[in-house]
Amino acid sequence: MAYDLVIIGAGPAGLSAALTASYMKLKHIVIDGGLAGGALVQSYPCKKVDSFLGFKDRTGHEIAQIIVKHVEDEGSEIRENEPVTSLEKKNGLFVAKTPKGEYEAKTVLIATGIIGTPRRLGIPGESSRRVHYSIKNPSLFEGQKVLVVGGGDSAAEAAVALAKGGADVC
Repeated sequence: MAYDLVIIGAGPAGLSAALTASYMKLKHIVIDGGLAGGALVQSYPCKKVDSFLGFKDRTGHEIAQIIVKHVEDEGSEIRENEPVTSLEKKNGLFVAKTPKGEYEAKTVLIATGIIGTPRRLGIPGESSRRVHYSIKNPSLFEGQKVLVVGGGDSAAEAAVALAKGGADVC
């Protein structure tokens, strides 16, 4: 079965494209290697995100849930935890392969977003299971001494979230 459109990435851009595809009556599917919602749910689930028009005082997780439900309610099919391992063109169609199957489409939209590999310091011990590069649930660190390393907004936001979650932040 060939789709009109395969969207690779279920972050805000991919989901917005899916919503437009639904309104245009295109046969489409959204495929993501992680969870639908992209950085909102994977990097900022507990953080208040006020940079989305129409959303105020909501966490990334809350916004992602609303957006995903809207897109699904309009008829989009979303496949989570299904990374695309290859993309090739065969017989005039694109073929997106995943560990769970193959998806043929006339058009592919790649909307993989900003999630990537964090920068590492190159110091001994940074591969320890006790070293974290993102904080999904700050309350898991309640009562623990925590050192936050970084000089940007993300480090400051992590330190504040950890402190609010009950961690002793250094």
